[in-house]
Amino acid sequence: MAVLPEASYALAMLRAGWAVATEDAPSVYHQAEAAARETHVGMWAGEFVTPEAWHGGARVDQPEEAGGGGH
Repeated sequence: MAVLPEASYALAMLRAGWAVATEDAPSVYHQAEAAARETHVGMWAGEFVTPEAWHGGARVDQPEEAGGGGH
């Protein structure tokens, strides 16, 4: 099993599209996130609401389930 330095793990997660760079993160982290977004990998493959937007009330519109069962 290989052990990566924490920074390498963070970059790997960002490049794979499974992490979001914090506002104060180094520019290389933001570049890795941007590349993942542009290539639609990981969570960027579909619609995604960032944590900041989620806390602000944003949600991904979800179609009603088949069968029309109301709540």
